Parts: sequence; C-alpha cells; structure tokens
Amino acid sequence: MRDYINIGSTPPEEDCAQVGSEDYGNKSRLECCLYKLALRRFLGVEPEGALLQIKQFPHDFGYYKEVVCYYDDQLPASVDYAFSCESDGPLRWVDALMGCQTCTQYIPGKPCVNNTKHPCKQQPSDFCLYYDAISWLDERSY
Repeated sequence: MRDYINIGSTPPEEDCAQVGSEDYGNKSRLECCLYKLALRRFLGVEPEGALLQIKQFPHDFGYYKEVVCYYDDQLPASVDYAFSCESDGPLRWVDALMGCQTCTQYIPGKPCVNNTKHPCKQQPSDFCLYYDAISWLDERSY
C-alpha cells in the first residue's frame, strides 16, 4: 500500500518560513525544493517505490508546505528510505552541502568554480545554484 511520511520544510535545526508571513508561498516553495535536493544529496536518490514531493496541508492561517516521502510498504527499500529521510537527513543546510563524502571540489564558504563534473555527479552549475540558494536562506531574517 502507498503511504507517506512527513519530513518537514527545512532541516530540523534551521528556521523556516512562517505561515501567514509576507511572501510565504514563494519562500516555503524554495525551502521545500532545496530540502528535497539536500535530502537527495545527503541520502541518495529515492529507490523504487519512494518519491520525495512537496505537499500542502491546511492550517488556521492558510496552507503550509512540507516535503513528504511517499513509499510502498511492499518495497522495503522504499520504506527504509522514507524513514531515513525523517531520522537520518541533514540537520542543517551546511550538512547537506558537505554530505557527499566523495566530492572533493567543495570548499566550505566558496562556490564551485571549475567546469568539470564533480565526483558526486552533480554539475558545478547545479551545485553553485544550490550553494547560492543556501547562502540566501542563511542571510534572510524572518
């Protein structure tokens, strides 16, 4: 049977956009998109039967968004992945940046500048976009 587990909108030790705040829809969508990318970078791509998606839930002040992981209880790898997202994901944005142990190109605090693929198979342009977005999230105030 297909089911899902709520993961959150950001890593657990990070602030997140607040429902009802100015431009909540765009901020929360960006956070959730980045969190999906962070989970994939930290834990790997979803196995068969698992899928990270953004889901909206009703709230007294409108709707809020969270990353959820769908899984198929007939596929143990998908169940393990979903529960790993909840318990073993990155605690902070920076953990996700450094999550790939094989990527030697990353220098904390500096964006990627080379034009070759990283050993972790991410294009430097994707990595730089991710780094820039995380930097933006760290600099904003709620």
